[in-house]
Amino acid sequence: MAKCYIVDGNSLLFRAYYATAYAGTENIMRTKDGTPTNAVFAFSNMINRIISDIKEGESLFVAFDAGKHNFRHDALESYKANRKPAPEDLVKQFPIVREFLNALGVFQFEEVGFEGDDIAGTVAKLAEKEGYDVHLYTSDRDFLQLVTDKITVHILKKGLSDVMLMTPTSVEETFGFKPLQIIDYKGLR
Repeated sequence: MAKCYIVDGNSLLFRAYYATAYAGTENIMRTKDGTPTNAVFAFSNMINRIISDIKEGESLFVAFDAGKHNFRHDALESYKANRKPAPEDLVKQFPIVREFLNALGVFQFEEVGFEGDDIAGTVAKLAEKEGYDVHLYTSDRDFLQLVTDKITVHILKKGLSDVMLMTPTSVEETFGFKPLQIIDYKGLR
C-alpha cells in the first residue's frame, strides 16, 4: 500500500524553534552574519528523519500557513487575537526552510486565506480517498479528528524521538471516544 507523508510545516517549525532556543533568543544558533538558524537545523533533522522512512512510490507533502488573514478571522473577529506574534528570529527562518525543502525536491504548499492545518487536513482526506495510507506529522491535537484506519496522526511531543502514534484504537484508549468526536470534545472544552 502506497504511503503519503504529510507534515504540518508550521507546527514542526515552531516546535523546532522553541526546542532549540534554550535560554532565549540570544543563545540560538546563527550564521556568522547573525542570521538565526536554530529552527532550520532542528526542522531539517525532523524532515530528514521522515524522508529516511519513505520508499519508492511514496510521497511527502508539507503544508504551511501563508501568515495572512484567513476565513476564520472573517467568521470570528477575536480569532487568535490574544496570540503573540511569531518571534522575529523564527520569522527570518521561514524562507530558509522553504529553500531547504525546495533543494530536497519536497512539495510544499501554502494559500492565502487558509491555514496550513486546513491544507494538510484536506490533502490527508484526499489521499485517503485515493487509497493512500496517510501519516500526518504535527503537534496539533486538532488533527486527531482525522484519524481513521487509513490516516495515522503522529503527535510530536519531543522532536521525532517522542511521538504519540494515534490510530482509531489509541484515540479511543486515550480519550474514551472515537476520533470524529474530537470535534465535539474540542467545542465543549
